[in-house]
Amino acid sequence: MPGEDDSFDAVVDLLYDAAAGITGWEAALNTLVRDFDATVGAFSIVGPHLPGRILHTGTDPVLVARYLERHAGRNELALRTSTLPAGAVVTDADIMPKGEFMRMSFYQDCLQPAGLHALMNCRAAQQPNGLLANICLFRTAAQGDFGPAEVARYRRLAPHLCRAAAVEIRVAEAEGERHALAEALERLSAAAFVVDAAATVLRANAAGAALLAARDGLQNDNGGGGALRAALPSDTAALRRLVAAANGAGQGVQGGTRLCLARPAPRPPLVVTVLPLGACGGAASGLPPAAVALLLAASPGLPAEPPPTGLLRDAFGLTRAEAEVAAHAALGEDAVTIAAALGITQGTARLHLHRVFEKTGVRRQAELCAVLARLAP
Repeated sequence: MPGEDDSFDAVVDLLYDAAAGITGWEAALNTLVRDFDATVGAFSIVGPHLPGRILHTGTDPVLVARYLERHAGRNELALRTSTLPAGAVVTDADIMPKGEFMRMSFYQDCLQPAGLHALMNCRAAQQPNGLLANICLFRTAAQGDFGPAEVARYRRLAPHLCRAAAVEIRVAEAEGERHALAEALERLSAAAFVVDAAATVLRANAAGAALLAARDGLQNDNGGGGALRAALPSDTAALRRLVAAANGAGQGVQGGTRLCLARPAPRPPLVVTVLPLGACGGAASGLPPAAVALLLAASPGLPAEPPPTGLLRDAFGLTRAEAEVAAHAALGEDAVTIAAALGITQGTARLHLHRVFEKTGVRRQAELCAVLARLAP
């Protein structure tokens, strides 16, 4: 039969598998519940400026939500243990008498409805920003309090609980950043590509995917899975040289480098900006695929939509009428067209346009279009 060491090793394996996302936390918590003769297991992550979350097994999700809303980080038990270091293991009896514990609103709101009467907690993380992680086991009154032998066993497990919690937090933070960056990439109006040193696309936003599908100045080798290729071999070679130069944390490349890729007449060239990602983009292990550059591809010309008039007023101090004229001018419309569109005289349109020039610091409409194009959504 498996001995205590076998059971310990199995729990440790499950903890690290859960933290790495190989298995869910439910399996690890269920094993802890079983090994310590508990009823409920909970892994909570809460912070002073975070809504918090709890991974749990064996209890009502409504009670968990109630705890997060009313008691997380604010109940008397949490306040008295706020300075516990990572790795510390305590029971409710270590913190306060049972009678006082049972009078807490946290107990009456969340534990008593679930029939829970005792707890043993490991402070799994205590971060400088105030974020706390706890892995806590709960028992019913029939199961009784956690005794010294069980506390000793939990303390033996505590270093692994802490490491698993640290991995879980790091992975969650990385996933959050990845999702935020992916969303930011999608919000770019330009076609955007994250590429490796061979100019193979690792990620593209919707505009980038559409550009490749249309083969409008850029496409993939090998039917879509290979490196980026331009319409002209010379442009392809120049693009790949810039991407290769971007590899190496910006050595030899300062800021963004631009390249014009030819497209069939009368289409204007595709302007591609190569932005080195440096060490931030590379895989930590040095293994492929490693992102080395962000490519932004845009076609010169007027914006498809004018900047919002509210933005023009805030940015340049324009009046409402001047902002409306400026928005039309940004699309290349002349004074006659602007006047007809806004129902004003051509003289009024020209007067407003002149004031827009003064306030934006330009002399000609072409310059105004270039300035306002940077504000277009």
